[in-house]
Amino acid sequence: MERIYENPHEMWLTVTKHFLSNDITLVPSKDYRTSSVPIVSIIKHPTTKVQPNPKYSQEFANNYVKQMCEGDSDGDFVYTYHERLFNYKGINQIDYIIDTLNKNQDSRRAIAITWQPDVDEKLEDVPCLQNIICTLDDTGYGDVNYLNMTAVFRSHDMFLGLPMNAIGLSGLMEKIASKIDGAVIGTLTIVSLNAHVYIKRDIDDMRNFINNY
Repeated sequence: MERIYENPHEMWLTVTKHFLSNDITLVPSKDYRTSSVPIVSIIKHPTTKVQPNPKYSQEFANNYVKQMCEGDSDGDFVYTYHERLFNYKGINQIDYIIDTLNKNQDSRRAIAITWQPDVDEKLEDVPCLQNIICTLDDTGYGDVNYLNMTAVFRSHDMFLGLPMNAIGLSGLMEKIASKIDGAVIGTLTIVSLNAHVYIKRDIDDMRNFINNY
């Protein structure tokens, strides 16, 4: 399933409706419901502010962006996306992306990964985000380069995780674009390979969300 959205909020609302629909093929499994196909979400304006709601306020979203871009883990996990992206075995992969695109705006090598086989095979909680790739698109835009990002998730909570991941990644896009000559924010594409919702845990919140928006 692939869809284009104007902003993260539209994506979250549409995906939530998708998982509550009786018209789609879903694979039931214990306390969660998993999509039978990967879900690809293309967000045209990823930096649009979230609309405050009982689950995620704007303040919460701002703090999530800060955590991804600057660190400051709350200590709940043995890893953070910030750690894996900014200090992967001593390598700052975000600086690598910035340097790569500044040197060659046509590069297809501006990639960062999170998976560490020697570490993650021993952990109970492992990263869901697997990699990001950034490209610049100046086709038809003159001197403007649009920074596009694609993020791949091996497993993805589409109700609680997806919106915050989108907001965190959009903040990361802003950080990267600010250090690339002539770059502005383009599209954010999220590939959710094993997309699921924890239906028993979240079904009431999911219904309230779509009813209130």
